[in-house]
Amino acid sequence: MTKLIYAMEFLINANCSILANCLHTVHNRIEEIIDEDVLHARVPFVACTQQCFAVKAGIDGLLDISRRSFCETSEAIHNLANNYREDFKLPNLKLTFKNRQGFHFVIPQKNIQGKLPSKFIQVVKHGNNIHCSTLELAS
Repeated sequence: MTKLIYAMEFLINANCSILANCLHTVHNRIEEIIDEDVLHARVPFVACTQQCFAVKAGIDGLLDISRRSFCETSEAIHNLANNYREDFKLPNLKLTFKNRQGFHFVIPQKNIQGKLPSKFIQVVKHGNNIHCSTLELAS
């Protein structure tokens, strides 16, 4: 975003007043709409979250409602993970997100005493960890 602003400022200062006026208008509109505090992230869930908040609040009512829904769903998913940690005595259960899979759980195999509760589905062993989901998480 910063590079775009520098490029636009350079062009605004060009000798062509029509181009400068057009670019100044575009620059002002971008500043009105885009939240400059939002950064690009490489971690999939953080990137998704950042994309949701790139447009400032109050610009589009439906976007604001969607963001609120996104935040509520995200909070419910994290609460679900906390409940599973407590209910099933799995303190090292991790909630992870990948673009292709979405949310899923990773549990160190050494933390599973006996058999994994039947609530956990799509169970896959990967190295020393178990990757899995639940119907609640999937919904």
